Amino acid sequence: MPPRRVWLDVDTGIDDAHAILLALRSPELDVIGISCVAGNADVDTVVASTLKVLDAAGAPHDLLVARGCSHPLVEALHPCPEIHGADSLGDLTPAFPASSRAVRPGHAVDYLLKALQSSPAPVTIVALAPLTNLAHAFRSDPGAFSSVDRIMWMGGAVAGGGNATAWAEANAFYDPEAAHVMLTSGEHA
Repeated sequence: MPPRRVWLDVDTGIDDAHAILLALRSPELDVIGISCVAGNADVDTVVASTLKVLDAAGAPHDLLVARGCSHPLVEALHPCPEIHGADSLGDLTPAFPASSRAVRPGHAVDYLLKALQSSPAPVTIVALAPLTNLAHAFRSDPGAFSSVDRIMWMGGAVAGGGNATAWAEANAFYDPEAAHVMLTSGEHA
């Protein structure tokens, strides 16, 4: 069975860094692209941290990495340096040199849509961040999501409290409007 084609949407903090490392090392996954979005940190910090994680993982230099949305759809940005550090990686990155990897020019949403539109096989989107990039992509071209096998989101809480407020989980809290767009997207497909 060929590896599952996976697109990662990240706001690289400590948790996303682990997930990126695991995804890249899994023989069952083919990571076809990574979109960065503001969440745990501003989007430029997220991009820099993502590139450093890719360096540490020995990922191919041609792996598509693109800068996405810098702000939630409506909410203000709520970075959390008290949890993930100023560099979003627990303040460990000063020990690592700046990455020589290139971020693709243009917006991550455009790359995500192009990947979905041209994929020869279904794509699984693994969203480890606020759903801002995905909501923009879905609003731009809902039809492109017909090639999506599934969307796996690290977000929300069903029966317990939250980690951002008493009842809100961080990725839902950072952009609740984007979460609403994606959680109701099946109604429009």
